[in-house]
Amino acid sequence: MLDIVNRKWIYRLMGWTFVYAIILSAVILPTTGYSKTLVVYSGINSQANLLLPYNILILNSKTQQPLEPFTVRGKIVLAHFSTYKILENSRYFLELNRQGLITKKRSQGIDVDEFLVNVNDRRWTQWVLYTFIPQFIRMGFQGIYFDTPKRADLYEDTLDTTINLIKTVHLHYPQLKIMIRDDSRLFDRLYEDIDMVIAESLFSSYDPVKEQYYLLKVVTRDRRIRQINNMFKKKADLKLYILDYWETDDQDGVAKLYSEHERHGFNSFITSINLDWIPPNKP
Repeated sequence: MLDIVNRKWIYRLMGWTFVYAIILSAVILPTTGYSKTLVVYSGINSQANLLLPYNILILNSKTQQPLEPFTVRGKIVLAHFSTYKILENSRYFLELNRQGLITKKRSQGIDVDEFLVNVNDRRWTQWVLYTFIPQFIRMGFQGIYFDTPKRADLYEDTLDTTINLIKTVHLHYPQLKIMIRDDSRLFDRLYEDIDMVIAESLFSSYDPVKEQYYLLKVVTRDRRIRQINNMFKKKADLKLYILDYWETDDQDGVAKLYSEHERHGFNSFITSINLDWIPPNKP
């Protein structure tokens, strides 16, 4: 009898010990400070082991990184594609310039070799549909992040064309995952055609004139968060990701930003303005 009682107390103690271990681990287990959901990387070459921990990868469409190691593991790999500009060193530049689709050099911003594309020319849409997309599908990409203009003058001139382009891509390639920026004027007309939204520079950004990173005003940030919350009312299964910029040598600053993201429940990635940094894996 005593042996049975002792065994009951042992089992009870083991149960409470298990519960206590779970609670304790949730409180004191150290974290790396890095998100493992999203990574955005513009480099052509990278070490695959640094990218493998991530589930959503937004990569340069001319990457030389084999994509099969990610896709066979169930990762989603998106091609970063600008709807309105192209770099002079792009492999597509000469072809598009020959067709008369390059308009003028864009001196603003951090890239001095950016050129604007005539997005209102129907040949641009045809090129995207029948040249660009088939090429990146063959490379193994499973979708596109459509990088759209932020400057008001470019935005207003290309809004309708950009929306029509994305809708047309979805119509022709319904299997592709589509991500856009958290812009309500885009989202309100595209939410049935897309899968994901990325909020860029929500908490922090970069000033190219002062050449320094800075935190956004709380009132500005909270206004955008309210707008994002409204998007979920139209598309409950929307996938949301945050992309913020910070000095990557300032690891304390990076960690503080990640803490703010986690406090709001966001899946996020913090990198340099050039999108050329992947956090090293922690042991």
